Amino acid sequence: MDDDGAFSGSESDNNSNYSEDDGIIDPVINTDPREDHEAVDYKILDSKEVLNEMNIIMEDVSSVVRLPKTICRLLLHHYKWNKDTLLER
Repeated sequence: MDDDGAFSGSESDNNSNYSEDDGIIDPVINTDPREDHEAVDYKILDSKEVLNEMNIIMEDVSSVVRLPKTICRLLLHHYKWNKDTLLER
């Protein structure tokens, strides 16, 4: 007996109406940067402003942990100048 003859033509016709990805919707990815709704404003700092910000952060940390500013600077460097992460530890 031939295996191909076991299927009738109507059964194969019914399956041709469906594809493997029926019911699956491809995601829509927005690649246009102009439509970014979460835009962030940046400010360019000169070296004096950076040093001033660093000193402010060092003083804040020093007042909380009661260590010299030089030690706080090393700790802040280790924590990538993320004061909150340092203080959580």
